[in-house]
Amino acid sequence: MRKITLTPTPSCLSDKYKKTNKTVQEDRTERWIIKTQKKSNNWDWYELRNCLVVKLLEATQKHCAFCDKKFREDDLVQIEHFKPKVKYPKEAFEWSNLYAICPKCNSNKNKKYHEYLLKPDADNYQFNDNYEYKDRLSFELNSKNEKADKNIELYKLNRAELKKARKAEIKRLDDKITDLEKINYLETINLFLSNKPKQKNNLVSNFINKNINLLSYRNFILYYYNVN
Repeated sequence: MRKITLTPTPSCLSDKYKKTNKTVQEDRTERWIIKTQKKSNNWDWYELRNCLVVKLLEATQKHCAFCDKKFREDDLVQIEHFKPKVKYPKEAFEWSNLYAICPKCNSNKNKKYHEYLLKPDADNYQFNDNYEYKDRLSFELNSKNEKADKNIELYKLNRAELKKARKAEIKRLDDKITDLEKINYLETINLFLSNKPKQKNNLVSNFINKNINLLSYRNFILYYYNVN
């Protein structure tokens, strides 16, 4: 779960709703509360979805806010209500309660919530203060405290397919780095012969730092390659 910075409330929530004197956020919240009381089905959420997804993806640089999967163009992006909208209807349209999330993380957490859960945009949140990886071969995320443990538990951040995906991303990067190393070696053969380990470390670090936001599972990649 990488640290993110949430953008200001988008205009599609803060603008005045054309049919009332309320903001869109206030109007939708009021309608959602009425709906939860089973007094009406008249509420609109999906008309806002496109705007919200675009803005939420800006904050995460097109990654899931919780597992850090990089969304492809054809991937389904869902909207996570950190405090579930059924249990906390007054916060259903609070901008600070919404995150871009992949379907797997979203379905795992579903309507669950715990006061210990960590928000990736919290002022004092830092990945290394809360998480560590077991080792370079297991692709398993460990918690350093009860709060991080709750995120791992509810979003299932060590689910089998996620560990497999982390491994696949490393394999893809290893292949790419090997190709770059071969190209660089042919161009600077004398340097490689005299100081290959340092040259390779520099090549890997430069490549990772340049491409990090195009990759999935960024914290694991930085840990795996020990890139600062």
